[in-house]
Amino acid sequence: MRIFSRPVVADTALPVIGANASTETLALYRYLRWLKGRPCVIWGVSDRLDIETPLGRMKESRTAFTTQTGRVPALLQVEYHDSNWTTGWTGGWTGGASGTGTPADGPANTAAEISAALTAGVKGIAVNVHMGNPVTGALSRQGQDGGQDGRPGYQYDRSESPVAAILNGGAQYAQFTAWLDRFYDWAMALVYPVGHAHAGARVPIIFRPFHECNGVTFWWAGSDRRSDLKTVWQQMVDYLKAKAPALTNVLFAMHMDSGDATMLQNWDLWYPGNSYVDGLAWSRYDNTTGNDGTSTYARLNDTDGMMDLAYSLAQATAPTKVLMVMETGYTNDDTGNLWDQRVANVATTRYPMLSAYFTWRCAAVGSSTLRWGPGSADSAARKASAAAAVLDPNVITADRCPL
Repeated sequence: MRIFSRPVVADTALPVIGANASTETLALYRYLRWLKGRPCVIWGVSDRLDIETPLGRMKESRTAFTTQTGRVPALLQVEYHDSNWTTGWTGGWTGGASGTGTPADGPANTAAEISAALTAGVKGIAVNVHMGNPVTGALSRQGQDGGQDGRPGYQYDRSESPVAAILNGGAQYAQFTAWLDRFYDWAMALVYPVGHAHAGARVPIIFRPFHECNGVTFWWAGSDRRSDLKTVWQQMVDYLKAKAPALTNVLFAMHMDSGDATMLQNWDLWYPGNSYVDGLAWSRYDNTTGNDGTSTYARLNDTDGMMDLAYSLAQATAPTKVLMVMETGYTNDDTGNLWDQRVANVATTRYPMLSAYFTWRCAAVGSSTLRWGPGSADSAARKASAAAAVLDPNVITADRCPL
Protein backbone atom coordinates (compact mmCIF):
# COMPACT_ATOMS: atom_id res chain seq x y z
CA MET A 1 0.00 0.00 0.00
CA ARG A 2 1.31 3.41 -0.89
CA ILE A 3 1.10 5.67 2.12
CA PHE A 4 2.85 8.70 0.69
CA SER A 5 0.00 10.10 -1.38
CA ARG A 6 -1.69 12.58 0.97
CA PRO A 7 -1.55 13.55 4.63
CA VAL A 8 -4.64 12.19 6.35
CA VAL A 9 -4.62 14.37 9.45
CA ALA A 10 -4.47 18.14 9.12
CA ASP A 11 -1.29 19.72 10.49
CA THR A 12 -1.46 23.18 12.02
CA ALA A 13 2.26 23.49 12.78
CA LEU A 14 4.01 26.59 11.48
CA PRO A 15 7.61 26.88 10.26
CA VAL A 16 10.15 29.30 11.70
CA ILE A 17 8.81 32.19 9.59
CA GLY A 18 5.43 31.63 11.21
CA ALA A 19 2.05 32.68 9.88
CA ASN A 20 3.70 34.61 7.05
CA ALA A 21 4.50 31.33 5.29
CA SER A 22 2.84 30.99 1.91
CA THR A 23 0.43 28.21 1.03
CA GLU A 24 3.14 26.47 -1.02
CA THR A 25 5.72 26.77 1.77
CA LEU A 26 3.30 25.39 4.33
CA ALA A 27 2.48 22.49 2.00
CA LEU A 28 6.16 21.52 1.66
CA TYR A 29 6.86 21.95 5.37
CA ARG A 30 3.85 19.97 6.51
CA TYR A 31 4.43 17.19 3.98
CA LEU A 32 8.01 16.76 5.23
CA ARG A 33 6.64 16.64 8.75
CA TRP A 34 3.98 14.12 7.76
CA LEU A 35 6.60 11.80 6.25
CA LYS A 36 8.52 11.67 9.53
CA GLY A 37 7.92 8.35 11.22
CA ARG A 38 6.51 6.71 8.11
CA PRO A 39 8.51 4.14 6.14
CA CYS A 40 8.73 6.28 3.04
CA VAL A 41 11.24 8.88 1.96
CA ILE A 42 11.67 11.59 -0.69
CA TRP A 43 14.55 11.15 -3.14
CA GLY A 44 16.20 14.46 -4.06
CA VAL A 45 19.15 15.28 -6.30
CA SER A 46 21.87 17.84 -5.52
CA ASP A 47 24.56 19.65 -7.46
CA ARG A 48 26.03 23.09 -7.85
CA LEU A 49 25.97 25.85 -10.39
CA ASP A 50 28.57 24.91 -12.95
CA ILE A 51 31.64 26.74 -14.14
CA GLU A 52 31.72 25.08 -17.53
CA THR A 53 28.20 25.67 -18.83
CA PRO A 54 25.55 28.25 -17.94
CA LEU A 55 23.13 25.82 -16.27
CA GLY A 56 25.79 23.23 -15.68
CA ARG A 57 25.88 20.41 -13.23
CA MET A 58 22.54 21.10 -11.62
CA LYS A 59 20.83 20.44 -14.95
CA GLU A 60 23.17 17.58 -15.86
CA SER A 61 22.59 15.81 -12.55
CA ARG A 62 18.83 16.26 -12.68
CA THR A 63 18.54 14.95 -16.22
CA ALA A 64 21.05 12.13 -15.58
CA PHE A 65 18.90 10.92 -12.71
CA THR A 66 15.85 10.88 -14.96
CA THR A 67 17.72 9.13 -17.78
CA GLN A 68 18.97 6.38 -15.50
CA THR A 69 15.83 5.83 -13.42
CA GLY A 70 12.97 6.92 -15.66
CA ARG A 71 11.77 9.26 -12.88
CA VAL A 72 12.07 12.93 -11.99
CA PRO A 73 13.50 13.61 -8.51
CA ALA A 74 10.92 15.03 -6.11
CA LEU A 75 13.35 17.66 -4.80
CA LEU A 76 16.28 19.53 -6.33
CA GLN A 77 19.04 21.00 -4.18
CA VAL A 78 21.20 23.65 -5.82
CA GLU A 79 24.55 24.70 -4.45
CA TYR A 80 25.39 28.34 -4.94
CA HIS A 81 29.04 29.35 -4.68
CA ASP A 82 29.41 32.90 -3.52
CA SER A 83 32.98 33.98 -3.03
CA ASN A 84 32.39 37.71 -2.91
CA TRP A 85 30.44 39.13 0.02
CA THR A 86 30.04 42.51 -1.62
CA THR A 87 28.23 41.12 -4.66
CA GLY A 88 26.61 38.00 -3.21
CA TRP A 89 23.31 37.02 -4.79
CA THR A 90 23.95 39.60 -7.49
CA GLY A 91 27.17 37.91 -8.58
CA GLY A 92 27.85 34.23 -8.16
CA TRP A 93 30.58 31.66 -8.24
CA THR A 94 34.21 32.18 -9.05
CA GLY A 95 34.63 30.67 -12.50
CA GLY A 96 37.44 28.32 -13.43
CA ALA A 97 39.70 28.48 -16.44
CA SER A 98 37.19 26.65 -18.60
CA GLY A 99 34.21 28.63 -17.38
CA THR A 100 31.99 30.23 -20.00
CA GLY A 101 29.87 32.10 -17.52
CA THR A 102 30.74 35.08 -15.38
CA PRO A 103 30.09 35.68 -11.68
CA ALA A 104 27.20 37.95 -12.55
CA ASP A 105 25.45 35.00 -14.20
CA GLY A 106 25.23 33.08 -10.94
CA PRO A 107 21.85 34.08 -9.47
CA ALA A 108 20.13 34.28 -12.85
CA ASN A 109 21.41 30.86 -13.88
CA THR A 110 20.44 29.37 -10.53
CA ALA A 111 16.92 30.76 -10.93
CA ALA A 112 16.81 29.54 -14.56
CA GLU A 113 17.67 25.96 -13.62
CA ILE A 114 15.16 26.03 -10.76
CA SER A 115 12.50 27.17 -13.23
CA ALA A 116 13.47 24.42 -15.69
CA ALA A 117 13.41 21.80 -12.93
CA LEU A 118 9.96 22.88 -11.74
CA THR A 119 8.68 22.76 -15.31
CA ALA A 120 10.11 19.23 -15.60
CA GLY A 121 8.13 18.17 -12.54
CA VAL A 122 10.43 18.72 -9.55
CA LYS A 123 8.25 19.54 -6.54
CA GLY A 124 10.53 21.44 -4.21
CA ILE A 125 13.84 23.28 -3.95
CA ALA A 126 16.70 23.37 -1.47
CA VAL A 127 19.60 25.84 -1.63
CA ASN A 128 23.05 25.36 -0.17
CA VAL A 129 25.61 28.16 -0.29
CA HIS A 130 29.40 28.33 -0.05
CA MET A 131 30.62 31.72 1.15
CA GLY A 132 34.06 33.26 1.15
CA ASN A 133 35.85 34.17 4.37
CA PRO A 134 34.25 37.51 5.32
CA VAL A 135 37.42 38.83 6.95
CA THR A 136 40.10 37.93 4.43
CA GLY A 137 37.97 37.68 1.32
CA ALA A 138 40.40 34.89 0.60
CA LEU A 139 40.51 33.13 -2.73
CA SER A 140 43.38 30.94 -1.58
CA ARG A 141 43.08 27.32 -0.68
CA GLN A 142 44.65 27.65 2.75
CA GLY A 143 46.70 24.49 2.76
CA GLN A 144 44.64 22.50 0.30
CA ASP A 145 45.11 22.07 -3.42
CA GLY A 146 43.76 24.34 -6.14
CA GLY A 147 40.20 23.56 -5.25
CA GLN A 148 37.68 21.15 -6.66
CA ASP A 149 37.56 21.46 -10.43
CA GLY A 150 40.29 24.08 -10.43
CA ARG A 151 38.23 26.58 -8.45
CA PRO A 152 39.82 28.60 -5.69
CA GLY A 153 39.16 27.37 -2.20
CA TYR A 154 37.70 30.55 -0.73
CA GLN A 155 35.32 28.66 1.56
CA TYR A 156 38.21 26.71 3.07
CA ASP A 157 40.08 29.72 4.45
CA ARG A 158 39.95 29.33 8.24
CA SER A 159 42.28 32.22 9.09
CA GLU A 160 41.38 35.19 11.31
CA SER A 161 38.11 34.92 13.31
CA PRO A 162 35.49 35.03 10.56
CA VAL A 163 32.47 33.81 12.51
CA ALA A 164 32.95 36.32 15.31
CA ALA A 165 33.35 39.03 12.68
CA ILE A 166 29.77 38.58 11.40
CA LEU A 167 28.16 38.70 14.82
CA ASN A 168 26.06 41.76 15.56
CA GLY A 169 28.66 44.33 16.56
CA GLY A 170 31.43 42.51 14.70
CA ALA A 171 33.64 44.17 12.12
CA GLN A 172 31.86 42.48 9.20
CA TYR A 173 28.30 42.44 10.52
CA ALA A 174 27.13 45.13 8.09
CA GLN A 175 28.67 43.12 5.25
CA PHE A 176 26.81 40.02 6.43
CA THR A 177 23.44 41.74 6.70
CA ALA A 178 23.89 43.31 3.27
CA TRP A 179 24.50 39.80 1.93
CA LEU A 180 21.35 38.62 3.70
CA ASP A 181 19.45 41.51 2.11
CA ARG A 182 20.49 40.28 -1.32
CA PHE A 183 19.53 36.70 -0.49
CA TYR A 184 16.14 37.95 0.70
CA ASP A 185 15.61 39.85 -2.54
CA TRP A 186 16.60 36.79 -4.59
CA ALA A 187 14.37 34.42 -2.61
CA MET A 188 11.35 36.71 -2.72
CA ALA A 189 11.73 37.13 -6.48
CA LEU A 190 11.91 33.36 -7.15
CA VAL A 191 8.50 32.38 -8.52
CA TYR A 192 6.99 29.41 -10.30
CA PRO A 193 7.22 29.71 -14.10
CA VAL A 194 4.38 30.54 -16.46
CA GLY A 195 2.31 27.46 -17.17
CA HIS A 196 3.00 25.85 -13.81
CA ALA A 197 0.06 25.02 -11.53
CA HIS A 198 1.46 27.53 -9.01
CA ALA A 199 2.56 30.09 -11.63
CA GLY A 200 3.52 33.42 -10.08
CA ALA A 201 3.64 32.12 -6.51
CA ARG A 202 6.95 32.20 -4.67
CA VAL A 203 8.93 28.97 -4.71
CA PRO A 204 9.51 27.46 -1.24
CA ILE A 205 13.22 27.16 -0.44
CA ILE A 206 14.86 24.86 2.09
CA PHE A 207 17.81 27.10 2.96
CA ARG A 208 20.96 25.31 4.16
CA PRO A 209 23.73 27.81 4.95
CA PHE A 210 26.84 27.05 7.04
CA HIS A 211 26.63 23.37 6.15
CA GLU A 212 28.67 20.63 7.85
CA CYS A 213 29.25 23.10 10.65
CA ASN A 214 30.64 20.51 13.06
CA GLY A 215 33.41 19.49 10.65
CA VAL A 216 36.79 21.08 10.07
CA THR A 217 36.68 22.01 6.40
CA PHE A 218 35.00 25.40 6.13
CA TRP A 219 35.70 28.73 7.78
CA TRP A 220 32.44 28.53 9.74
CA ALA A 221 33.02 24.98 10.98
CA GLY A 222 34.60 23.50 14.06
CA SER A 223 34.12 23.26 17.80
CA ASP A 224 36.27 26.36 18.32
CA ARG A 225 33.61 28.54 16.66
CA ARG A 226 30.37 26.75 17.45
CA SER A 227 29.25 29.20 20.14
CA ASP A 228 29.66 32.14 17.79
CA LEU A 229 27.99 30.24 14.95
CA LYS A 230 24.98 29.41 17.09
CA THR A 231 24.54 33.12 17.78
CA VAL A 232 25.14 34.04 14.12
CA TRP A 233 22.42 31.58 13.10
CA GLN A 234 19.96 33.08 15.55
CA GLN A 235 20.79 36.62 14.43
CA MET A 236 20.50 35.57 10.77
CA VAL A 237 17.02 34.14 11.25
CA ASP A 238 15.85 37.09 13.37
CA TYR A 239 17.18 39.53 10.77
CA LEU A 240 15.45 37.81 7.86
CA LYS A 241 12.19 37.47 9.79
CA ALA A 242 12.21 41.19 10.52
CA LYS A 243 12.42 42.13 6.84
CA ALA A 244 9.47 43.88 5.21
CA PRO A 245 7.53 42.70 3.39
CA ALA A 246 7.65 39.53 5.44
CA LEU A 247 9.62 36.55 4.18
CA THR A 248 7.12 33.93 3.02
CA ASN A 249 9.03 31.10 1.35
CA VAL A 250 12.10 30.00 3.32
CA LEU A 251 12.55 26.98 5.58
CA PHE A 252 15.77 26.83 7.61
CA ALA A 253 17.78 23.58 7.71
CA MET A 254 20.82 23.21 9.94
CA HIS A 255 23.29 20.72 8.54
CA MET A 256 25.87 18.55 10.30
CA ASP A 257 28.64 16.24 9.14
CA SER A 258 28.91 12.58 10.15
CA GLY A 259 32.16 11.61 8.47
CA ASP A 260 33.92 10.21 11.53
CA ALA A 261 33.46 9.53 15.22
CA THR A 262 34.62 12.98 16.32
CA MET A 263 31.76 14.55 14.36
CA LEU A 264 29.18 12.26 15.91
CA GLN A 265 28.86 13.83 19.31
CA ASN A 266 27.33 16.89 20.97
CA TRP A 267 25.26 18.13 18.04
CA ASP A 268 23.18 19.97 20.63
CA LEU A 269 26.11 22.34 21.23
CA TRP A 270 25.66 23.72 17.70
CA TYR A 271 21.87 23.65 17.72
CA PRO A 272 20.44 27.20 17.90
CA GLY A 273 17.05 26.19 19.29
CA ASN A 274 13.69 25.04 17.98
CA SER A 275 12.59 28.58 17.19
CA TYR A 276 15.39 28.90 14.64
CA VAL A 277 15.35 25.58 12.79
CA ASP A 278 12.76 23.83 10.62
CA GLY A 279 14.89 20.80 9.87
CA LEU A 280 18.08 19.11 11.00
CA ALA A 281 20.14 17.41 8.30
CA TRP A 282 23.49 15.72 7.86
CA SER A 283 25.88 14.37 5.23
CA ARG A 284 26.45 10.65 4.89
CA TYR A 285 28.47 9.22 2.02
CA ASP A 286 29.13 5.57 1.30
CA ASN A 287 32.47 6.02 -0.42
CA THR A 288 35.36 3.67 -0.71
CA THR A 289 37.48 6.83 -0.81
CA GLY A 290 36.97 10.48 -0.05
CA ASN A 291 37.34 13.49 -2.31
CA ASP A 292 41.11 13.26 -2.18
CA GLY A 293 41.10 9.64 -3.33
CA THR A 294 42.71 8.32 -0.16
CA SER A 295 40.65 8.86 2.97
CA THR A 296 38.14 6.22 3.97
CA TYR A 297 34.55 7.33 4.41
CA ALA A 298 32.15 5.55 6.69
CA ARG A 299 29.43 3.48 5.14
CA LEU A 300 25.86 4.53 4.48
CA ASN A 301 24.65 1.00 5.15
CA ASP A 302 26.05 1.32 8.66
CA THR A 303 28.61 -1.45 8.78
CA ASP A 304 30.45 0.79 11.24
CA GLY A 305 27.41 1.91 13.25
CA MET A 306 27.90 5.60 12.44
CA MET A 307 24.72 6.13 10.44
CA ASP A 308 22.79 4.69 13.37
CA LEU A 309 24.60 7.13 15.65
CA ALA A 310 23.92 10.12 13.39
CA TYR A 311 20.26 9.14 13.20
CA SER A 312 20.03 8.87 16.99
CA LEU A 313 21.89 12.13 17.51
CA ALA A 314 19.56 13.98 15.16
CA GLN A 315 16.48 12.68 16.95
CA ALA A 316 17.91 13.57 20.36
CA THR A 317 18.97 17.06 19.22
CA ALA A 318 15.80 18.03 17.36
CA PRO A 319 13.05 15.52 18.19
CA THR A 320 10.24 17.68 16.81
CA LYS A 321 11.98 18.76 13.61
CA VAL A 322 12.14 17.39 10.08
CA LEU A 323 15.15 15.09 9.62
CA MET A 324 16.97 14.78 6.28
CA VAL A 325 20.19 13.41 4.84
CA MET A 326 20.97 16.29 2.48
CA GLU A 327 24.16 14.87 0.97
CA THR A 328 24.61 11.19 0.26
CA GLY A 329 25.74 8.74 -2.39
CA TYR A 330 28.45 6.40 -3.60
CA THR A 331 31.67 7.10 -5.45
CA ASN A 332 31.58 6.30 -9.13
CA ASP A 333 34.26 3.63 -8.70
CA ASP A 334 32.39 1.82 -5.94
CA THR A 335 30.69 -0.83 -8.06
CA GLY A 336 29.69 -3.08 -5.20
CA ASN A 337 27.09 -0.79 -3.65
CA LEU A 338 23.52 -1.11 -4.86
CA TRP A 339 20.96 1.69 -4.58
CA ASP A 340 17.98 -0.51 -3.88
CA GLN A 341 19.72 -2.41 -1.09
CA ARG A 342 21.80 0.34 0.47
CA VAL A 343 19.66 3.46 0.09
CA ALA A 344 16.03 2.75 -0.70
CA ASN A 345 15.75 -0.19 1.67
CA VAL A 346 17.79 1.36 4.46
CA ALA A 347 16.10 4.76 4.31
CA THR A 348 12.58 3.39 4.25
CA THR A 349 12.94 0.62 6.81
CA ARG A 350 15.84 1.24 9.15
CA TYR A 351 15.44 5.01 9.43
CA PRO A 352 11.71 5.80 9.25
CA MET A 353 12.13 9.23 10.88
CA LEU A 354 13.92 10.48 7.76
CA SER A 355 11.76 12.58 5.46
CA ALA A 356 14.21 13.02 2.58
CA TYR A 357 17.63 12.19 1.29
CA PHE A 358 19.52 13.95 -1.49
CA THR A 359 22.09 12.20 -3.64
CA TRP A 360 25.03 14.40 -4.56
CA ARG A 361 25.96 14.76 -8.24
CA CYS A 362 24.66 12.29 -10.80
CA ALA A 363 26.74 13.56 -13.72
CA ALA A 364 30.50 13.70 -14.21
CA VAL A 365 30.78 16.74 -16.47
CA GLY A 366 33.42 19.33 -17.25
CA SER A 367 36.62 18.98 -15.28
CA SER A 368 35.16 16.77 -12.55
CA THR A 369 35.08 12.98 -12.70
CA LEU A 370 33.75 12.52 -9.18
CA ARG A 371 30.07 11.80 -8.80
CA TRP A 372 27.97 9.98 -6.24
CA GLY A 373 24.45 9.67 -7.68
CA PRO A 374 23.05 7.39 -10.43
CA GLY A 375 24.70 8.30 -13.74
CA SER A 376 25.33 7.23 -17.31
CA ALA A 377 28.84 5.95 -16.57
CA ASP A 378 27.58 3.46 -13.99
CA SER A 379 27.98 -0.26 -14.42
CA ALA A 380 25.01 -2.21 -15.70
CA ALA A 381 24.42 -3.54 -12.18
CA ARG A 382 24.37 -0.07 -10.65
CA LYS A 383 22.01 1.21 -13.35
CA ALA A 384 19.64 -1.66 -12.71
CA SER A 385 19.86 -1.03 -8.98
CA ALA A 386 18.95 2.65 -9.36
CA ALA A 387 15.98 1.76 -11.53
CA ALA A 388 14.89 -0.79 -8.95
CA ALA A 389 15.28 1.70 -6.11
CA VAL A 390 12.81 4.19 -7.58
CA LEU A 391 10.32 1.36 -8.04
CA ASP A 392 10.34 0.75 -4.29
CA PRO A 393 6.74 1.66 -3.41
CA ASN A 394 7.90 3.89 -0.56
CA VAL A 395 10.55 5.90 -2.42
CA ILE A 396 8.97 9.20 -3.39
CA THR A 397 9.92 10.68 -6.74
CA ALA A 398 8.09 13.59 -8.36
CA ASP A 399 5.34 11.41 -9.83
CA ARG A 400 4.45 10.18 -6.34
CA CYS A 401 4.69 13.50 -4.54
CA PRO A 402 1.39 15.30 -3.90
CA LEU A 403 2.83 18.82 -3.70
